[in-house]
Amino acid sequence: MVLVLHKRTGATILEFPGDTLAGARLPRASLHGGALPGADLRGIDLRYADLCRMVFTGADLRGADLSGADLCYSDLRGADLRGANLTDARMNAVDAAGTRFDEAELSNSRWAGACLAEACFASARLVRGDLAHVRAPRADFRGADLTAADLSFSDLSGAVLDFADLSRAMLARTRLRGASLHGAELGLACLTGVDAAEEILMEAEASGATVRRLPAD
Repeated sequence: MVLVLHKRTGATILEFPGDTLAGARLPRASLHGGALPGADLRGIDLRYADLCRMVFTGADLRGADLSGADLCYSDLRGADLRGANLTDARMNAVDAAGTRFDEAELSNSRWAGACLAEACFASARLVRGDLAHVRAPRADFRGADLTAADLSFSDLSGAVLDFADLSRAMLARTRLRGASLHGAELGLACLTGVDAAEEILMEAEASGATVRRLPAD
């Protein structure tokens, strides 16, 4: 039997009749405040589950279905979510520093206030994702689909966005200082008051983006 305990009180939140949670089907489960650090959760079904304030540090969530789940304020540092489905997931204020989201489906997910420092989103889909006010310095978005995503007021300094699709994306006062956007698609994107090297702004304009430079204070 697998027990999921509350991270502070130690109370049992879930008793699962099996020797692993990998591949388990737990849609709409309530695991609020639970702790599963380093757990093998590959392929688990947690659609629309309450996973708010959980600890998933170092957990293996490859191929997991977390669509519609609430992970607000959860700790995902160092977890592996490659190929996971987080469509419509609520990721507000998560700590996902160093977490892997390669090739994950993250469309319509919400990330306001999240820490994504050095996280990897290579080839992930973040279509219409709300990534406003996130902290993602040195994050890797190579080849990611960020079509119509909102990256306003976010810190992407030193991030790698090579060959990412940022068409129709919103970047208002986004920090891109030191970021790499080689081969990125910026058609119809809106860059207002972006903190970036002038060459990046010029390349954005040349690719069809709207660039509004604000006067210096």
